[in-house]
Amino acid sequence: MAVNLGVAVPPADVDNNVIGLYIQDDWQITDKLELNLGIRWDYEDNAVNNDYRTPDSIRNMLAAIQNLPGYDFPSYFNPSDYISNGDRKAFKGAFQPRFGFSYDVFGDEQTVIFGGAGRYYDRIGFNFAFDERFRLRTHSQNSTVA
Repeated sequence: MAVNLGVAVPPADVDNNVIGLYIQDDWQITDKLELNLGIRWDYEDNAVNNDYRTPDSIRNMLAAIQNLPGYDFPSYFNPSDYISNGDRKAFKGAFQPRFGFSYDVFGDEQTVIFGGAGRYYDRIGFNFAFDERFRLRTHSQNSTVA
């Protein structure tokens, strides 16, 4: 008896384009103070089925829940963010300013105070996991059982 086992790519249509731009510069304000200013912009389109449409039953249920008297969703959750009509647009507002400084307290490069702050966005991890797991070649395995 021969058994053929096949493994294929699952039926998911994912594609993800990532763009990142960054610019920074250092300014020596005085002999003791240096500033570092920069800005980064990231764009990542939707790494999911962009043509997916949320079924009407789910849309209707979420609309009904939103309209229940006295029921409030937590401020961090907006159900409308998760309803798709198949025309979801990618987020283009990921601007991330950066600020840094260093201050040489005594001017001898021995005692320096430094710090910085900035805004950062994380990447969508789904596409990387999907690529690693499923964008391998389709393969099959043949086994013979006697």
